[in-house]
Amino acid sequence: MRISSATDSTELDLALMSPAYLRAEVTGPLGIRLGLIQINGDWVQFYDARKKLVHRLPYAEFAQNSERRERFLKILPVHIPGPFFLDLALSRSGYVSSGGENSLRSCAYLESDNVYRLLFVARSEIRNHNRWHRVDIDPTYFFPLHHKTRMSEKSELLDDKDVSWANSEWDLFYSQLKGEGYSTLPTLLQVTTRGEPLWSFEWVQAEPIKDRGPEIFQWQPTASTTVQDY
Repeated sequence: MRISSATDSTELDLALMSPAYLRAEVTGPLGIRLGLIQINGDWVQFYDARKKLVHRLPYAEFAQNSERRERFLKILPVHIPGPFFLDLALSRSGYVSSGGENSLRSCAYLESDNVYRLLFVARSEIRNHNRWHRVDIDPTYFFPLHHKTRMSEKSELLDDKDVSWANSEWDLFYSQLKGEGYSTLPTLLQVTTRGEPLWSFEWVQAEPIKDRGPEIFQWQPTASTTVQDY
């Protein structure tokens, strides 16, 4: 998989077991290896190969909206907007599978657009806020086409009529389909926030790794490596 932000050409070669278990080798514009990003159940950490320095954040803190998390994300060589992007963008379903309570409100077929429209509410990482999700899904092979989110300051989970999508928090567009039938995969994902490009990434190749197990996501700093905790 290749990931690029809207502002640079940094690339990642990813190994992915689930959105919560991620290993990304970071390569700069000239092919120079910059380091390693790893996410597992314990840590989110970035190893800076040039400085032999590990920046790390507890995984539980990664799920929180805090200055501590934002300081950590700013030092990464690629832009990761937040943990929910990993769950929504690095999975095929477009549905939040972890990290909180979800309330499914409807899944209606829209004949005019030829899509199923999935509507659900998830507790946000921002205190006393909910995040509404609206996902348009292909009605035949069930891959996502368009995902919108909208924040709500109200503490109760409300109905769709109480949500305005005119100024959505962000939009995730899926395109460049590859594969056939239920194996169809949208390979290009583009994120905008209030109409402005934010983040994009593209699947270049996806295949199972047969000669390695979950230990690939358990890299640990050596004794000679400096560790900076956030």
